[in-house]
Amino acid sequence: MGNNGSSSGAPAFGLELRAGVESNLYPWRDMIDYVFQSSKDASEKRLLSREAQLQILEAIDPLVKDLTEGTNVEICDKLGIEGSFQPPTDWCVALLDQIPSLGQARYDIVPRFIEEESFWCRYVNQIFFLIQDEMRIKHGVTFEDDETINIPTALE
Repeated sequence: MGNNGSSSGAPAFGLELRAGVESNLYPWRDMIDYVFQSSKDASEKRLLSREAQLQILEAIDPLVKDLTEGTNVEICDKLGIEGSFQPPTDWCVALLDQIPSLGQARYDIVPRFIEEESFWCRYVNQIFFLIQDEMRIKHGVTFEDDETINIPTALE
């Protein structure tokens, strides 16, 4: 997710954050907060710790990169169906700056296979699904459609 100018041997996004590259937290922190606000835990006024946010980013990093790898058809399949959330333009710009493969995938797919708005809606919604799964499985955050399960939590 982070772009440090090198393609091989680049540190994982979460490691860049741990090293103090705060500017790369945008728009990721906003995305995590958006997903968390849809959880049952948000109504209990619980907050995700910075460490939990970093753990989520580290865990989804390879999965986010994978969304834009492969053939055009494979990428379209990975993006799935369009959701209702239309991401803010500044999120899209920040993502393009941070994920080099995203720009190429967008160039190859839009508008030949899907429209610009649909591309961003699908892409960001897939990231939301990845964040939600990570919150649910490893951080004990529950969502409306979840069964109650007892998982150790990284919430404070």
